[in-house]
Amino acid sequence: GSRSASGEAQAVEAPLAVEAPLAGIVRPALEAAGIDPGVAHATVVERGGLRCCRFTVDDRPGFASFAELSAAVRGSALEAALADGVAAVAERMAAAERAVHGPGGEHLHELSSLDTAVDLISVLALVSHLAPARVVALPPVLGGGTVSTAHGELPVPVPAVAALLAGLPTGGAGPAAGELTTPTGAALLSWLATE
Repeated sequence: GSRSASGEAQAVEAPLAVEAPLAGIVRPALEAAGIDPGVAHATVVERGGLRCCRFTVDDRPGFASFAELSAAVRGSALEAALADGVAAVAERMAAAERAVHGPGGEHLHELSSLDTAVDLISVLALVSHLAPARVVALPPVLGGGTVSTAHGELPVPVPAVAALLAGLPTGGAGPAAGELTTPTGAALLSWLATE
């Protein structure tokens, strides 16, 4: 790996340790859910002198609502337990948006991109494959400052993240840290972590 003149991490060839789970777990799950598996990409990048995996999703149209996403995965060839998990996490996200924006407020703009659906399916497929006895997490660092969204300029953490993590321990950051925990990440963490 190398760095560009701007200091941005440069992609290096993806070793089998990154490509195997993508090819053997993530892409088959996406295909079973009726999503083009070619939208998901994993590369190894170097950041701060450490090699890490960068997972990206092509910017393509997604679902109009969480209800549409849930119906699509439940009606797909995706394994029933995995489809139920995706639908349950999607409902958590919808409930958080309703809590923030009121009834009918779950017309989420992030669903207009396929990224949310791919993230949910990919993470839950990988965790299902690993079959951990339990998932334990450090309190998520939320960040600070503001972020531009389809709802306008919002404080960080955005209200949906605060709703998803209500009652759970969280970490903070300085006022200019930016968004460090997204609604999708908060929903997955609150669903998966038992402590």
